[in-house]
Amino acid sequence: MKKYHVVCIAILASLFTFNANVICQDSSMAGEFVVVECSGTPYDIGLQYGKACKANIVKSINMHMGALKALYNASPEQVIANSKKYFPASKALAPNLIEQLKGTADGAGVSFEDVFALRCMLELLEYYGVINGLCTSFAATGKATEGGKTLIGQNIDWSPDFPIDLLHIKPQTGPESLTIAFGGVLDWSLTSAGLGIAMNLVLCPPQIQRITVPTGVVSWKAMQQKNLGDAIGIFAAHGRGLLNYVLASAEGDIVQIETTPDDYNVLYPEAGILTHSNHYLSERFKKGDNVVVCCPDSYVRAERLKRLMMEHYGKLNPDIMMKVMTDHGNYPSGICRHVDEDKPPVLHFESLVSLIMVPDDRTAFIAYGQPCKTKYVKYQF
Repeated sequence: MKKYHVVCIAILASLFTFNANVICQDSSMAGEFVVVECSGTPYDIGLQYGKACKANIVKSINMHMGALKALYNASPEQVIANSKKYFPASKALAPNLIEQLKGTADGAGVSFEDVFALRCMLELLEYYGVINGLCTSFAATGKATEGGKTLIGQNIDWSPDFPIDLLHIKPQTGPESLTIAFGGVLDWSLTSAGLGIAMNLVLCPPQIQRITVPTGVVSWKAMQQKNLGDAIGIFAAHGRGLLNYVLASAEGDIVQIETTPDDYNVLYPEAGILTHSNHYLSERFKKGDNVVVCCPDSYVRAERLKRLMMEHYGKLNPDIMMKVMTDHGNYPSGICRHVDEDKPPVLHFESLVSLIMVPDDRTAFIAYGQPCKTKYVKYQF
């Protein structure tokens, strides 16, 4: 079985402002993102993001390069060289993203190669045998929810103090979005086309060399689509990787797509509910699943989340999901994850963001921190 390591990382707090409504009376408890406004051409959007979030972008680059150097004596030049193999297919699939990354690099005062390497970082970490990010996600629709409105979200679990920003992106063409920019590595988005996405790491057998387009590029491209079918088509054509994707539309459709480096499978809801953590649900992917290497708690989280949601069947709404996502069953490795102090620092994870989206309303409720300690804030566009 492949040996994995886990990277611990650091953050600089966000420094910008946005008009958001705090869903609590005790605002001192609120972990409130400040939203960076980005608009215009792809390059303009990247430039504005790079300038506004320079500290976090630089921190993410230094964090990842430093960790790989410490663990594997991999120099930044070696990491960048490994990322370049993904460039041709990435540019062919998402040329606008490449322009955006060029703008980000110029805005942050760093090299394009460093920024592109961040966008390939999940694949690079897997290549070097490093694990990062253990999340629990959900979607619900139809008879399961209050008024039949679609809900989608997750707790994003990562190493403590990871650099995160929240962007409001208004491109010249394509959908507007509210986007959680995760250190330049991944984007979680809710779009004006009524699409929302949640993602979970899945620990597939080590076939990383078969991936041609990085997860961070494929998921970005999918969220530029005008409807759910087109988004699924992007994953079906290009989504060979390391994640499970949960997708939801304002029209009431929800699916999840499990991927491996050479295959994918689309899964559908049961009674209008989907839940996922970090183990494969598709039978043909279970052989060789490496989830037991670092997070056997995955088998608890997904089923517990489903059970808690079923207890409120027909009444699920953002308020109920806010309570569900604070659950501490199997503490400290629960839906709301806390650091397990009995494990070494390299195995420390916690919930950094809790995200609940209502695609119908183009609204997201986000707790910037562990949801048991941090109040949700409403963001809408």
